[in-house]
Amino acid sequence: MEMEEERLRRALREASSALIRSIEELSFVRLVGDALAGEIESAAVARALVGLLRDELEMEFAALWTVDEVAGGLRAAAYARAGDVAPACPSPDAPLMPFTSGPVGAAVSGTPVRLLEATGEPALPPEAAGVGSLLCFPVVARGRTVAVIGLGAARPGGVDAEHERLVALVAPVVALALESAALVQRLASENRTLRAELSDRYAPCGMVGTSPACRQLLATVARLAEVDVTVLVLGASGTGKEMVARALHQGGRRRNAPFVAVNCAALPETLLESELFGIERGVATGVERRAGVIERAGGGTLLLDEIGDMSPVVQAKLLRVLQE
Repeated sequence: MEMEEERLRRALREASSALIRSIEELSFVRLVGDALAGEIESAAVARALVGLLRDELEMEFAALWTVDEVAGGLRAAAYARAGDVAPACPSPDAPLMPFTSGPVGAAVSGTPVRLLEATGEPALPPEAAGVGSLLCFPVVARGRTVAVIGLGAARPGGVDAEHERLVALVAPVVALALESAALVQRLASENRTLRAELSDRYAPCGMVGTSPACRQLLATVARLAEVDVTVLVLGASGTGKEMVARALHQGGRRRNAPFVAVNCAALPETLLESELFGIERGVATGVERRAGVIERAGGGTLLLDEIGDMSPVVQAKLLRVLQE
């Protein structure tokens, strides 16, 4: 009976210890996730990560090396030594570390490398010089290594299996943060490119014309683009009314907001009204809320083409909107 009670007590202690360890691990993963969640630049992700790893795990050294597949090497994104006020970010012009170089390069294969005695290791990166032991852990995203996390202790054997297990838990979080930052940067670059193309295409200076009438139009567009006013653009079909509207949009303060164009003559009255003002949920069975173009163009520019073909009822409602 006493043996059975002792066995139960031991099992309970082990279960309690495992639960406490799991809670601590989850807390650590959440801490890392919270630190990286608000960062939209890869360099900021690296700085936040290495500073947190150094402080929370009480390491002499922490680093993040990112994989540059185009250049064919590893780049130190950020590193932190004990006593540093803030993590350091090497110059982008610093030499790349070859994939075949030392423990960091070896980790690119996808297998962690833990050096219990790193003091005499000849192939340590310069930022890790002087550490007694070193862990290099691969950060894998979509089946490929995108970075390597480094942890270094001052004494040999100071980086152990427990450190490796904790880094393994946060590596997927780091991978997601790096991928998200790369996506944001790529979208921002594409956005800038597209805006430049639109600016070249629709800017007033891109509108060809040398006659006095064209020069007067260009001057008017440039002047109106700087102020917030409702503009009436007159002209027969095919004379470039939408081009003028886009030039007004791209040349003014609203260029970063939406440009929405609606052909009022192409829609029947009931459909045009819902297209302009939207639909509220529940007005009919199965109808969900849908924003109108006036709401979708909020802060930007709304072009109502062929506005003269609107019914008097819709015109009156639109006038009320413009007045308010």
